[in-house]
Amino acid sequence: MAATAASVGGIADTPADALALLRGASGINPPLLDQSLRTFVSREPVSCLPETAIHAVLETMGREHIGAMVVTDQDRHPIGVFTLRDLLEKVALGKVDSTNPISTVMDKAIWALPSGAQGFEAAVLMAREGIRYVLLVESERLVGVVSESRLFSVWRGGIGDTSATIRGARNVDEMAAATAGIRVLVDRLLEERMAAESVTRVITTLNDLVTGRLIEIVGAAAPLERAGGCWIALGSQGRCEQTLATDQDNGIIFVDGGDVESRRRELLPYARNVNEALDRCGFPLCRGEVMASNPKWCLSLSEWRRCFAQWIDEPDPRALLNATIFFDFRPIQGNRAVASELRAWLARHAEDSGRFLLPMVHNALTSQPPLGLVRDFILASGGEHPDTLDLKVNGVQLFVESARIYSLLTGVTATNTLDRFAALAKTRLLAGAEIEAWEESFRFMQLLRVRHNAAQRVRGEPLHNHINPAVLNELDRRILKEALRQARNLQSRLARDFSVANANFGV
Repeated sequence: MAATAASVGGIADTPADALALLRGASGINPPLLDQSLRTFVSREPVSCLPETAIHAVLETMGREHIGAMVVTDQDRHPIGVFTLRDLLEKVALGKVDSTNPISTVMDKAIWALPSGAQGFEAAVLMAREGIRYVLLVESERLVGVVSESRLFSVWRGGIGDTSATIRGARNVDEMAAATAGIRVLVDRLLEERMAAESVTRVITTLNDLVTGRLIEIVGAAAPLERAGGCWIALGSQGRCEQTLATDQDNGIIFVDGGDVESRRRELLPYARNVNEALDRCGFPLCRGEVMASNPKWCLSLSEWRRCFAQWIDEPDPRALLNATIFFDFRPIQGNRAVASELRAWLARHAEDSGRFLLPMVHNALTSQPPLGLVRDFILASGGEHPDTLDLKVNGVQLFVESARIYSLLTGVTATNTLDRFAALAKTRLLAGAEIEAWEESFRFMQLLRVRHNAAQRVRGEPLHNHINPAVLNELDRRILKEALRQARNLQSRLARDFSVANANFGV
């Protein structure tokens, strides 16, 4: 059989070869948590109607040996869940007559995922919400139930226990010990060959839990609630793309009306306590002071709108820098509705302001993939990290910024880069094959970053994103070169779409 371009020396010559090469980076058989949730379902889901008597539900649960009963309407749309915890808390103590309908004691909070979602998404949801069951749906109809016991091999001593430790922390010192467990967990997930997207989402989800619990520990939850405020994550945490090498970028949005300055004065000391507590837990203070304790980033909804409007309507270098940090905000704790309102307004305003996008494109094209015409890679010749390339600035960031620009152009509200690409594929603005190659390239470079950081942590070295390609095996070097080539293709596409002249992206 003749060898293809992807199976011999050099890089892939065709789009199909490129995609095959990039996909080969994650292995043939996906690890447990990267498999479809369908693989975790071994039986038809057991359900009942809301008018079913409690005692009848209990008899069915005992007969079927299940720990949860899903309550659905006539069309199999889930409307509630009844678990053994509900039995103990609501029925066994004699609070409710067992002849009453199950609708009187069911939990109306529904946590569901599409059946095609991956295992790690269910694990992350369980960790974030402190739940034991996730419903699987197709066309909003119940098709399965996944319990934490079905995720047992990665849950016990892993994501579940780590999230429980975080939730149970009573002070900052205990939280600092809990966050150390996140680093150990990442080592385990990498050993189990989890994909980079899974690992970074797990890291971010657990970091979200840390932030939320610290807000409660230092007493910031009450003033946040009084102000109708929401703690927001920015940058990589806002995109759910955190690695082990991360500092903190955050802010606060609170509702309009009343004495805005008075509310800000009340919030700022508590925000400072949260920022300092995060610092003690391994999340360094932002050197640029992009933190909720900075009065510039503890703002009412109207003030945030004015900030974004000024950045969009009067773009300058500072506005472009802010765009790379603030446009990816995501709510963490508090009044999520006010954050959603700002996100919806921003999507509309940015989509109507093409004048802002062109400077963003120019900014996104200033940093180019470190590929040479003679050598495979262009490496730093001096500085703090000689003979290396920056996987973040000269790799991952090229995909992040391009996905953000196209999302602002089309009104896509997602903040995660892969979610943005997926949404853009539905707009048909970009070809599906192009997007697939960019997604796989982004995933591979993120995987290299996480592996690199984990190895640095084990060696007791400072964490950074600079890597010497010479330390990689031959296959990983080839895949990295192809991933950077795809970054160059994406930048070329960006330049064409926005008619940027004199853009040189190599041969």
